Parts: sequence; structure tokens; C-alpha cells
Amino acid sequence: MFETTVAIWAIALFVIILNGCAAGIAAFLHVRRKMGRGGKVVGAIFGSGLLTAGIFIPAMISDFTMQAEGALIIVLALLAIFVVAAFVSLPGALVITRKLEAPGEEYRAFE
Repeated sequence: MFETTVAIWAIALFVIILNGCAAGIAAFLHVRRKMGRGGKVVGAIFGSGLLTAGIFIPAMISDFTMQAEGALIIVLALLAIFVVAAFVSLPGALVITRKLEAPGEEYRAFE
């Protein structure tokens, strides 16, 4: 029971961190680049997925004695981690890009 609770909390924390990362990347792209909402969302989820999968790239590179099958499995695992991280970070990127393009009345009150 305790292990299940810890796993659920770890997954929830991972989701929150990925959404925050994607929101930060989307905000950075909003300030630095002139692109549409879709481009910002794709850039944010790509960056968030790449940061998550990039943690495991040094482990893949450090093992030079790996066989071809092992390399294929690691590449597929990296691709799966990238896809899951990109999918999980999508809500954070969508919310931030919508809010930055059409700020609410609270923001307009101080202009």
C-alpha cells in the first residue's frame, strides 16, 4: 500500500514538473520569438520532452560495448520517454499560450 501511494505521488509530481517546464518554455518563446500559438505549443512540448529524455542520453553514450539490439532498445526507450513527456506537458503549454495571447481583465487593469 505504501509503495503504491509513493508511486502515485511521484507520478503526480512528475506531471506537475513537466507542465511547469512546458509553461516556462512557452512563456520564453512568447517573449523571444514571433510565432503563432501552435508553434509555441509544439516548441514547448518538444523542449520539455527533449529535456526529460535527454537525461538518459549520457548513459546510452557511455556504454561503448553495447550490441546492436541493446542500442535499439535504448533508442526506443528514449523515444517512448520523449513521447510520454511531450504528451503529459501538453496542457501546461496550451494554458500558458492561451493566457499570454489573450490576457484577462486583471492584466489589462494595470496597462
